Amino acid sequence: VDIEAIATGEYWLASEAKEKGLVDEIMTSDDYLCSKLDECEIIEIKTEIGQNRLEKIIEGGTTLFRQWTTSRIPGAGEELEDVRQRFR
Repeated sequence: VDIEAIATGEYWLASEAKEKGLVDEIMTSDDYLCSKLDECEIIEIKTEIGQNRLEKIIEGGTTLFRQWTTSRIPGAGEELEDVRQRFR
C-alpha cells in the first residue's frame, strides 16, 4: 500500500478501497461470521437497554408521590396503581 497515495484524508467506496489494497474482501458482517464458523468459537452478546436518566427521575417522583398520597389519603394507593397500570 502506498501510504502517500491513500493518507490524504479522502475516503473511498468499498470497491475502490479493494482496488487500493485497503481491504482484502468485500462482504457483509454475516458473511464474515459464517466464514469463521469452522475456525472460531462465535458467541452472541445481548445487552438490555436500561432506563434513561429522565425515566429514572420520573419513576422516582411518581413513587414518592404515591407514597406521600397513600400516607395521607386512605385507599389512594389502589387507585393510583390502577391509573399507573392503565398508562403502561
